[in-house]
Amino acid sequence: MTPLTSLTLASSATSSFNVSWIYPNGRSGVDEVTVCTAGSCGDGEASRVAHLNVSPALFSTNVSLQNGLSVVNADSFKMIALSFSGPNGLQMQSNFMSCSGNSCF
Repeated sequence: MTPLTSLTLASSATSSFNVSWIYPNGRSGVDEVTVCTAGSCGDGEASRVAHLNVSPALFSTNVSLQNGLSVVNADSFKMIALSFSGPNGLQMQSNFMSCSGNSCF
């Protein structure tokens, strides 16, 4: 299993990445997994290299990545966003980031 810190992608490359999660208070109900290579990660952004709807019963999934033109190095900014619906349908998100030096800004 490759940690987020070691994830690299060549320009226009495809790959896959295994994402797993656990929360201390039990099942979170994660229903979306998004992988980004920059802070601008909205719908249609080139830095959104993956977005996957998943069953809230899962604790892991394999995500297919499709990189844009930018090269992603081990020290580049990378983020995994786990989204889920909380109480009363409130959408919540947990972000996990990896970066080094100037790539963090």
